[in-house]
Amino acid sequence: MLRNIRPETLKFPQIYSTFRARDKTSDDVVDYLIQELPKEYFGQAVNLLLNEYLPEETLHACRNLVSNSEAIREVRDDWQKKLSANISIACFKSDGSDLVGVSILGIINKDDDDESESWKTEELSDVVRLLNHISIQHNVFELYNIDKFLTIHGLAVSYDYRKRGVACELLKASVDVAKILNLKIISSTFTTFGAQKTAEKSGYKETFSITFDELQENFPSFDFTKLSTEFVKIFDVEI
Repeated sequence: MLRNIRPETLKFPQIYSTFRARDKTSDDVVDYLIQELPKEYFGQAVNLLLNEYLPEETLHACRNLVSNSEAIREVRDDWQKKLSANISIACFKSDGSDLVGVSILGIINKDDDDESESWKTEELSDVVRLLNHISIQHNVFELYNIDKFLTIHGLAVSYDYRKRGVACELLKASVDVAKILNLKIISSTFTTFGAQKTAEKSGYKETFSITFDELQENFPSFDFTKLSTEFVKIFDVEI
C-alpha cells in the first residue's frame, strides 16, 4: 500500500549529491547530480526502466515478461504509482539536458498486505511470489527488529551513460534518502552479477543468497538454465 511517507516540510526536489564523470560522446569531464525525481520526468523515467531495466533484470527476463503486453502495462502503472510517493531519485547532467539514470525507491512495512495475488498477469504474480519466497528466508523485520525499511524497486542507467559510476552514485544516495525518512535499514534484491558487484562497490553488505538452481526447482515457470550468474543476493545497509 502506498502511504504518504515524505515529510511535508521537506523541500522538493532534494539534491543528494554531485559528481564528475565523462560526458556522453566525449572524454570531457562534466558535472552530474543525484536528486529526487520531479513529476514532469515520470514518463521518461518509466520508459527508461521499461527499455533498459526490464529486458535485463533476471527475474523478469527469465519469466519472459516482456512478451506479454498486459504485463508490461501492469509494470508501467505500478512504477508510476510508486514514483508518486516522491522519494525516488534520478541522475541528471547538471545542465539539465539529460535524464541519465533512475532508481525507484519504496518503503516496505511489516503490516503490508501480500500483493502476490493482486496482479492480473501470471508473469508478474510469479515474480512477486518468488521474491516473497526469498523474503521469508531473509526476514528483514526480524533480523533488525524493525517495522519498515527502504528498498529499491528498480534501477536503470541509460546505455549512453554507462561505465561512469552512475549506478553506484544512485545506490549511495539511497542512504541519504533513508536518513531523511528516518529509516534504519536499506534492503534490496540484486539478481545480476553486475548489479551485485555495484552494490558491493557502493558499500552495501551481502546478507543472503540463494542459487538460481534452487529457485528453478520451486518455480518451474521461470527458465534460469542459461544464466551466467549463479545466485540471487540480498544486500543491506544499516544506517
